[in-house]
Amino acid sequence: MCIIQKQDWVVVCSICEGDHPDQPDDGPISPYNRDGSLIAWHQEQTDVMTGHRRRVDGADERWKHYSVNDIKFDPTSTSFVSSGGDKKVRSWQIEPDSNEYVQDRVINFQHKYTHVPHALAFKPGTRKLAVAEKKIHVYEDYDNSLAHTAFSVVTNAQEHTVGDMLWGCHSTDGLIFASSEPDDVDCFEGFHRAIDVETRKCYELDSNEAGDSIALTNDGDLLVHTSRGPGGKHPLRLYDVRRKDWRAIKTVHMEGFQRNIRGEVNSIAISPDGIYIALGRIDNRVHVYDARMPAKGVLYEFEHTGNNLTSPGRPLCGVVRVQWAETEFSRLTLVSGGMDGCVRLWDPLQAITSPTNGVILAQANSDIGDFALGDCTRKEQQLVVGDCSGEVYMFNGSRTYIRPL
Repeated sequence: MCIIQKQDWVVVCSICEGDHPDQPDDGPISPYNRDGSLIAWHQEQTDVMTGHRRRVDGADERWKHYSVNDIKFDPTSTSFVSSGGDKKVRSWQIEPDSNEYVQDRVINFQHKYTHVPHALAFKPGTRKLAVAEKKIHVYEDYDNSLAHTAFSVVTNAQEHTVGDMLWGCHSTDGLIFASSEPDDVDCFEGFHRAIDVETRKCYELDSNEAGDSIALTNDGDLLVHTSRGPGGKHPLRLYDVRRKDWRAIKTVHMEGFQRNIRGEVNSIAISPDGIYIALGRIDNRVHVYDARMPAKGVLYEFEHTGNNLTSPGRPLCGVVRVQWAETEFSRLTLVSGGMDGCVRLWDPLQAITSPTNGVILAQANSDIGDFALGDCTRKEQQLVVGDCSGEVYMFNGSRTYIRPL
């Protein structure tokens, strides 16, 4: 699940039951395969958008609906793009007469992706779009798919997908950082690249384990990368990308996970000053490191200790997102969503036993799928939460004022 918001628009995407990859000998469509994997909300109105779907020939001529893997707003407008299990990236814009989102175009109509696209990223402040599958596809303007360049991260023969991707900024403007993860969970190999879009050069980072997550400081100087290696090792690496140094300047091994849990870091958030690195882990914990001295180990540990609300038979997700925020007194805080169905607020300057630490901002009926903090001065919702049962909640008027950073 992914939730984004801009002005007074909220867009939510999610997985879709029975949307297995298309095969020539596809069997019947699952009776649970339905629309609803892409939804927009505006001024109390909900719109289910039908785009990532395909009409299946047969006696009943049903539609097959696909999961929507990622969504991103165009930085220059309220239009947005979506990537789906139908191997399409689609753009959506607001139709002036109805004030509703309508599909504008299929961005990759001129070429086919070899794999299902996942991560999407706009270059900050522009309409330049990067799409990740096995390759990174860069569109100078997503309205013109002919101005398109593809960069290889893994070969077609390698069973990997680009799991995380982001644009550089400031000192690393024009670079794209990409990290691959294997399709096989028992594989611990990964490919991690820095791509210079202008010179079309591709540089290898010195990590070779299966990728988890990547994040960049606000000034674009420091790249943080987590990965999953054999023997229960989970390296945390820091790269001085401002100097184009593709060898980690600092490497530490994160605390291990329980044996019955496949260790993974779902989310990385770096504080605006570049000092604190927060990791949202699959074991329902948040670990915070000091970027200046990561070898000293975990600086703070926050845990979602409530009951596990994950439905029986579903995989554990843990802490799916971490995000830095500030209170009305400009105090730095951290927000996380976990398997206890809660979005919680943490204050690193308070003792973990303090009753004000881990305060619940929102509570859902199932484990958290995603959340999005908003800025009320920009007409956004204070907090939008989606749980793994498919419910989406809007929270406004909270006595605890927080602003996303």
